[in-house]
Amino acid sequence: MPMKTVSQVFKLFLLAVLIQMATLSLYAQTTPVILTTQVIEDHPNTVDVTLQAYHFENMVSMQFVLNFDPDLVQFEDFIAFNLNGLSPATVNFVPPGSIHFSWLAPNLNIGETLPDGAPVCTIRFTPTVQGSCSFLFDLDSPVFPEFVNVDFGFLDYLLLDCATGVGILSGNVFADQNANCDFDAGDPTLGNFQVKISSNGEDTYIYSSANGQFFYPIQPDDELLTVSVIPPNPYWQGCSPFEELTVINPGLSLEVDLGMTALNDCKQAEVELGTPFLRRCFSSRYAVSYCNLGTLPIPAAEIVVDFDPFLEVNSSSIPWSAVSGNTYTFPIGDLDIGECGTFSIWVTVSCDAELGQTHCSEATIYPIEFCDPVPGWDGAQLAVSGSCTGDMVQFEIENIGQQGMSNASGFIVIEDDMIKMMEPIDPLGPGESIALEFPATGSTWRVEVAQVPDFPVPSEPSAVVEACDEDGDGNFSMGFVNMFSQDEYASYVSVHCIENVGSWDPNDKAAFPTGYRQDHFITPETRLEYLIRFQNTGTDTAFNVVIRDTLSPWLDPATLRLQVSSHPCHVEVVDHSLEVHFPAISLPDSTTNELASHGFVQFSVEQEPDNPLGEVIDNRAAIYFDYNLPVITNQVFHTIGAEFVQDVSGVGEAPMPLQRLAISPNPARGPVEVRLPGVSVGVVKVCNAIGEPLLELPFQQGSASLERGALPSGLYWVVLVVGEKPLGVGSVFFE
Repeated sequence: MPMKTVSQVFKLFLLAVLIQMATLSLYAQTTPVILTTQVIEDHPNTVDVTLQAYHFENMVSMQFVLNFDPDLVQFEDFIAFNLNGLSPATVNFVPPGSIHFSWLAPNLNIGETLPDGAPVCTIRFTPTVQGSCSFLFDLDSPVFPEFVNVDFGFLDYLLLDCATGVGILSGNVFADQNANCDFDAGDPTLGNFQVKISSNGEDTYIYSSANGQFFYPIQPDDELLTVSVIPPNPYWQGCSPFEELTVINPGLSLEVDLGMTALNDCKQAEVELGTPFLRRCFSSRYAVSYCNLGTLPIPAAEIVVDFDPFLEVNSSSIPWSAVSGNTYTFPIGDLDIGECGTFSIWVTVSCDAELGQTHCSEATIYPIEFCDPVPGWDGAQLAVSGSCTGDMVQFEIENIGQQGMSNASGFIVIEDDMIKMMEPIDPLGPGESIALEFPATGSTWRVEVAQVPDFPVPSEPSAVVEACDEDGDGNFSMGFVNMFSQDEYASYVSVHCIENVGSWDPNDKAAFPTGYRQDHFITPETRLEYLIRFQNTGTDTAFNVVIRDTLSPWLDPATLRLQVSSHPCHVEVVDHSLEVHFPAISLPDSTTNELASHGFVQFSVEQEPDNPLGEVIDNRAAIYFDYNLPVITNQVFHTIGAEFVQDVSGVGEAPMPLQRLAISPNPARGPVEVRLPGVSVGVVKVCNAIGEPLLELPFQQGSASLERGALPSGLYWVVLVVGEKPLGVGSVFFE
């Protein structure tokens, strides 16, 4: 099959080019008109050149010249005109190698408007040389380029051709439903799939749009591009591990479609919830994003949002179907494979909330399906909820699964930042629960529960209660809710906890969890979420916003996931350099529309495997509004640690850190392996359910083998101690 090459410049990349073009007037009153050449070459048969227009609004006339080399291609004919008034009478081939365009709109009062990326016309040639850079705009011709608008007269313009070196790698991520690895009619496109492009030892990560398309600007030194898709879950795999494409000319781009095949029939929905800020007595906007990342369509999907009691829902961009207390149900309808969407919800924060109080809201998308349960899962599912009942803080740990627990579990209780209790949970039948009560003295109480073994999705059940009654001075503790991660590792749930603010810097960066105490300790397994907020505090509309963020080397850029944003955006990661583009955002200034002048983006990223203890993950971002100098955010940081949670429970010989030991198999009948990344030598202590030590064994070369021996069936705590200090803890159930 002849190789096809495409020179295609898509809107988002063009906007980035505009920022860097020195020839562009920084003080232009309107956005310049852009023309670019799209070249589809089917060597040696045909070359079709399509002129594409951007920002072509209310135009009344234009003229320009396009040259080509007759030794490389031969003119055949004009095969399509897509602009009213443009015809062979106004577009002329002038031998040996020029095409003159002179156009006047039929209606000079309103002009003509084309959608961004729309074709102006298409010209056909016959190629004599493959991959030549032959179609160039002539800026020295007596027919000088001119573009005239109804309201503004002569406009600035930008003419992009293959000589500008803006070739694009483009294509579609699609579900290959007939297993032929071709993008056929009827194959669904897959939105929000991560595409990896490798070239010259550098990795770039981009994401397919809602319609499955992806675009990558080819660099001048690119010679060989290796392209692959990183599936969002284990239910997909690529038709091939990767595709390799040779760059003949960096000004001519390549086109490749990436097929994904289903490994399992699965309805797998994803939801994310976020807001840039909450302010007492003021309105704020929550953004909700969702996708069907599974391999089957999802019928009658709905999203249930449980709002914090201090939030009053005012309106939403889509209607809700049911309200129960502060829980709202939003019907989404049928979701095709790869289909994504967003909607907004406007809320007002109660004036009764205390400044700095944390407000937690949770979104869940239904139906929930566990597609490939592990054979060892017993069908139970533990959940925990908390509430304030005046003088008591109450928690309920419940088995909400369809089956009873086969094994015991355990929980810990944290008051503010200290562990107060650590207890086992005897097996619970379906619907059975245990209740916990603590005095309401203004502390922040948190309960964490160990999920049943082999639960089919990541889950760390937890609940937190803040601002329940007051201490003796009439205050309550704040700032502890986000110290630890929320239970939102499963794709079908999103928990968003954020402190309300008074006066604040509107351009800043926040990280979740915040980490433990002043060193912001987290474990090596903790996933980080970053929220970057921005506001147009200038005196006029900001048409484009770009965020640049250099990720810490201790973070894995391949795991970065865009969660939710205030406006449509394009995300690209080159090695550890993240760029988020908000093209044509048209963000009003704060004096014109304060609420609409805000924006944000929220993303998650995993740590690199085996990060050493003591290293610091720091991060800040630069925010660009149009052509202005960047606004630099504050710096956030975390310290990778192990023992950092103070234990005053009195259980066992050592404090209980939140870092979990990896213990497998679990439950077990025979030996188990105990591991903890970043630690090589220590001592493993095994205790019974009430913390009494039973045996010790050496921890060497990063692991230890625990023999059951004469230990009877039951739950046992496992603590790793290094230099008389505990570094990790876990539990194992021997059957």
